[in-house]
Amino acid sequence: MIVIAFARFCRSTDTAHEIPPRGVFGSGRHRRPVAYIFSPEQIRQLLHAARQLEPKASLRPYTYSTLLGLLAATGLRIGEALRLCIDDITSDGLVIRRTKFRKNRLVPLHPTTVTALQRYLALRTRIGGTDPHVFVGQNGRPLSQAMTAWVFHQLISTLRLKGARLARDPRLHDLRHTWVARALESCPSEKGLIDRHARAVMTYLGHVSVANSYWYIHNTPTLMNRIADAFATQEQEVRS
Repeated sequence: MIVIAFARFCRSTDTAHEIPPRGVFGSGRHRRPVAYIFSPEQIRQLLHAARQLEPKASLRPYTYSTLLGLLAATGLRIGEALRLCIDDITSDGLVIRRTKFRKNRLVPLHPTTVTALQRYLALRTRIGGTDPHVFVGQNGRPLSQAMTAWVFHQLISTLRLKGARLARDPRLHDLRHTWVARALESCPSEKGLIDRHARAVMTYLGHVSVANSYWYIHNTPTLMNRIADAFATQEQEVRS
């Protein structure tokens, strides 16, 4: 409420200021969990731990390491990743169907992500059964969200990251938050490109409104330093 009131005050003198929609930051009665932003090294450790899962001579360690790597590289929701079928992987990217907002979207992939998926699919096709889903369990059926979350928390415990986020364990969904933080850190500094970059991130996430993306903006050290530098530059321009 304070942030929105301050935004209204700023807009009274400059109509370029944006006023966040009412209720976008919550009602105050229900607090959303604080996201855990993984470092690149922690993600590498997480994927390495997934590759050590038992039984090692099975598809299981490759399934979970590829799944977690895909979540970290694309910011997909876990449900979207688990619903992926082999035919949804195209030369243009991933076709995400039945999203949270009941819309399909295309998610482009980095070449390294494409390579990792192709390596996994080659093994998956040989020993993973005939189910059309990309990620399957040892029974050849699609992975469930509950089982994936359980394995994820086992890996978090192995890495001793339990309780790392205000006495709460990191969640699978925090990989999505981490992707957004890194995407915003890569935003160009030119004022005219910032809005375009933010909207591109919003579209990539599958959000229908920029308000849905506010929950994913976090004060990482890199972002705070860039904001401080931008204010310092603006102050110098005003003084000159």
